[in-house]
Amino acid sequence: MAVLFAALSLWSLAGFLDSVHLLIATVGSLVPLALVTDQIRRSRKHRHSRQAYRQWLNQGRHQISMALQSQHSLPELGQALLDEAAPYMGCGLGLFYYGYDEGLFLLEGSFGVDQDRVPGRARPESPVLHCADHGQPLILTSDDESCSLLAKICHPGRARTFLFYPLLAEEEPHAVLVLGLPGTDISPSLELLDRLAPEIVGALERVSSQEKTQELLRVSQAQAQALEKHRQQQQEKAEALERATHYKSRFLTNMSHELRSPLNSILLLAQMLEEKPAPADQVQENARIIQKCSRELLGLIEDILDLSKVEAGKLEYHLEPLDLSDLLFTIESSQAPLARRKNLDLRLDTRRGLPAEVVTDGKRLLQIARNLLANAIKFTEKGGITLTLGWESLPPPGSGGILVLAVADTGPGIPEDEQQTIFQEFEQAESTRDAGYGGTGLGLSISRRLAEDLGGSLDVLSSPGLGSTFTLRLPCAMPRKTGAHLEEDQDEAMVRAVEVVAEAMSSARSDDSPLRPTPAPEPTEATGSALAGAETLVLGSDMRRLYELLSDLETAGARARAAGSARQGRLILDQCPHLSLLLVEGPLHPLAGEDLDRLLATATARGVPAVLRVDPELVPDSRTPDHDHRFARVIPRHENPAKLEPARLAAEMRRPASSSS
Repeated sequence: MAVLFAALSLWSLAGFLDSVHLLIATVGSLVPLALVTDQIRRSRKHRHSRQAYRQWLNQGRHQISMALQSQHSLPELGQALLDEAAPYMGCGLGLFYYGYDEGLFLLEGSFGVDQDRVPGRARPESPVLHCADHGQPLILTSDDESCSLLAKICHPGRARTFLFYPLLAEEEPHAVLVLGLPGTDISPSLELLDRLAPEIVGALERVSSQEKTQELLRVSQAQAQALEKHRQQQQEKAEALERATHYKSRFLTNMSHELRSPLNSILLLAQMLEEKPAPADQVQENARIIQKCSRELLGLIEDILDLSKVEAGKLEYHLEPLDLSDLLFTIESSQAPLARRKNLDLRLDTRRGLPAEVVTDGKRLLQIARNLLANAIKFTEKGGITLTLGWESLPPPGSGGILVLAVADTGPGIPEDEQQTIFQEFEQAESTRDAGYGGTGLGLSISRRLAEDLGGSLDVLSSPGLGSTFTLRLPCAMPRKTGAHLEEDQDEAMVRAVEVVAEAMSSARSDDSPLRPTPAPEPTEATGSALAGAETLVLGSDMRRLYELLSDLETAGARARAAGSARQGRLILDQCPHLSLLLVEGPLHPLAGEDLDRLLATATARGVPAVLRVDPELVPDSRTPDHDHRFARVIPRHENPAKLEPARLAAEMRRPASSSS
């Protein structure tokens, strides 16, 4: 009975089947109790070992599969597989080769070894390609010759057996996994890989598909960008062609008109002279008209030739000493008759400090001046034109400076939005086109290109109804002489000097106003004027009166600066801390606005007296004390500004106003 009780107890602990077999054996053969106990222990150990093995397989499969889910590229996937699988299997080495097209297997991950020491591409005779070709796992030991390199790069004892495992999809190798195991029993690792293979291959296909999609997307985007760039280029070409066609049409229209008019006149007059005799005075008049029309045709042809040379960069420039008095004489002799025919007053002024000679291209300078004056005469119906020639010295003294040539007219003026358009080829201000003035629209374009080629600039300051001022700023050198003769190497010296002056001009010019006059030299006490040496700011919208006033002030010894708008005046006021007088040329309505209010307020705050010049009938007399109190004094236009005393005016400004008696 005792034996039976013990057997039943063991049966409850070890399991139903084992206990039944044990009970039968015990009852049937009456074996000793110690033998029964040993058999039960062995059976339990074997069962626990199988459970642990199954648990190891399942846990490894789950852990490695999870590591593969978050990877988005083949190198990331291969490295993640090795980082999880190799330590889990106890491997001392791990390599991941991915198969690309045409049997190319490249290393995309490594474990336990420096990747630089491993061939990046599987060799034709390597076990990697052998495994991939046969589609079966390959097991080699470290003693095998084909694994000698792998055995050398591993730590001793950490990889005795090498497992080459192919990862297949539809019997096609996708990759080869190489594992270096420390022992010879590789069956657990092999079984784990067999279970993992479908998931690894699935991850490889997913990542490969993503990379192909991304590559297609990159190619598509690159093609779209190239297509868009090509479309933009074609659009730009089409727009350029359209502009060229437009310019060509406008050019042909203008040229046909400009050529037809003088040609018709020449043909008609020639026919009249041929068909019937005419009085001598009529013949002379006809000849004069033919000559005039011929000159117009010649001028048109020269403009076209100059434009073509400028565009091609083939226009030649010759720097040589130029006598400025000769320049002014040539300008006056050629342009004064044209102005007189329209009853216009042509005035030529020079600024104090203008040298007698400068080094520049006199032919091109004369061409620019003639173009500016011809336009001014053409578009001005009443009033006059003033050409002012000034000089701005640049350091060191005697090296050179900036020749300033300004042409001011009392014409219709140019709107601000058209002031850059007029410098383009075949372009004219809309008001001049509507008025039927004609012309090719080439003069200003050629003049600006000539100025820029000579290192200078050509700008315009204008307001509708108030006239225009075109200002040429041209860097010029000073002639160097030895006795009465020029030096033999003068030509090269002139070119270098003009280049130096042009560079100094671009760096030293701080005021962007094209109306900035040349500072007059320090006056002496012999001038006898209270304005001698006084910094004076002249503000006005009438360009002709503005330059006349500047000339009078400089004659009186004042250092005068000009502004064509209140905004420009504010900028100059900020740059002149020692300003003594603000002289405003009326009328005020073109200048009125917030900028003028601020300018006058700033001048008053700084103690700078402001004087307004107006027509005599607008000057308030003693019986009408009410006037614009922003001005210290209102004077008639005919009064000489040299009589003004800035110090006295400033004192009157500071004196408190007394009650009228």
